[in-house]
Amino acid sequence: MTDPLPDRLFAYGTLVFESLFAAITGHSRVSAEAELADHAAYRVHEAPYPGMIPKAGARAAGVLYRDIDPQIWARLDAFEDAIYFRQSVTITLASGQREAAQTYIVYPQYAELLSDENWDPAWFVENHLARYLQRFK
Repeated sequence: MTDPLPDRLFAYGTLVFESLFAAITGHSRVSAEAELADHAAYRVHEAPYPGMIPKAGARAAGVLYRDIDPQIWARLDAFEDAIYFRQSVTITLASGQREAAQTYIVYPQYAELLSDENWDPAWFVENHLARYLQRFK
């Protein structure tokens, strides 16, 4: 990639939790509610985390983090599984404002790893968040 890294991340899965974002990256950031049109997040089969794919008419809920520097990008890239790639997208904030960001999308050849179960952040909090936070302390 020859262009400089962007400084914004659209997170839609485990990274929507500011405490987990901080544990993984070593940096705290305040998030803003956002969504990505024409994409959907589904749970990965036999995993507690999601993957996102393009899907016409769908809307993926998530958050926007700003001020993502190269060190944070390196930690995020290391955290993400090999089934994902980073892509530039335009998200919409709760205010209606649109912003450019990067997000992690599932490679098309790995789409079969996704279940038909929509990603449920409340389920993740109830069943997995504490364990993830311990893992990254």
